[in-house]
Amino acid sequence: MNAQQPATSPRQLAENKYKIARGNLLLMIVFTLLNIVLLFTGSDVMWLFSATIPYYVVIFGVVSEDAVFLTINVVIAAIGLLAYLLCWIFSKKRYGWMIAALVMFIVDTLAMVGLFLLAGEFSGIMDLVFHAWILYYLFLGVINGRKLKQLPEEVVEAETVAPMEDSTPFDGQTLS
Repeated sequence: MNAQQPATSPRQLAENKYKIARGNLLLMIVFTLLNIVLLFTGSDVMWLFSATIPYYVVIFGVVSEDAVFLTINVVIAAIGLLAYLLCWIFSKKRYGWMIAALVMFIVDTLAMVGLFLLAGEFSGIMDLVFHAWILYYLFLGVINGRKLKQLPEEVVEAETVAPMEDSTPFDGQTLS
């Protein structure tokens, strides 16, 4: 027996794509934070699905071996991650926050490319691939956020409720 699934409305499709974009944004935030924690633990592991600027700001602080500079850099990285987190939180209701996250990540990607070019390091191609992936989903989020703003709300059909036959109160007493 082949059960038919109800057709997905344009609004539902846009909502699903928007949720996926928001999920990717949150995942990027988590991996960036994890990378910073791994840096402090001395690990030489780095997750590529992350933002470059907060991570490298902390690296510059660690390399400087100056406690004040390191503290300032950790605060700067925390502010950057907090900005991304605010974009994620508030993008649930307003897609303008997804635009802000996209702009920030475009700047992050340009900074990453600049760092690689300055260092003459071209082994970061996989990092660039993951940045492109994140950018794709952020663009998708912006596009579908705009669609959601333009599409009408879906009307949920209310169930028909049959009128009660007996109008007596539940405790059995009659109304006078």
